[in-house]
Amino acid sequence: MRDCEIEAMIEALRKIQSEHYLSLSGLAHKLGISTSHLSMVFSGRRQPGLHFVRAVMEQFPEIRQLIAVSLQRAAQDGERRPHKSLLSSSEADAVR
Repeated sequence: MRDCEIEAMIEALRKIQSEHYLSLSGLAHKLGISTSHLSMVFSGRRQPGLHFVRAVMEQFPEIRQLIAVSLQRAAQDGERRPHKSLLSSSEADAVR
């Protein structure tokens, strides 16, 4: 994953955390990972692996749309265009 994609996923996950009134440990528990692992991902000291991304997508399917919006905003701000690997075909079309 590219840095902009990781940042978009973390931003979306923080939004979900807030909307669901989850603590860091509560979110980690829902994802099946340790609180320290999640904290390291959030702080940028660790990159999310396949298990992490899969858990996020399974627990919070709505995150795909949040990521798409975040990546679209970044693209409009002149950052690199989003990589389509994180998006469904309709979401990728929305980013274009």
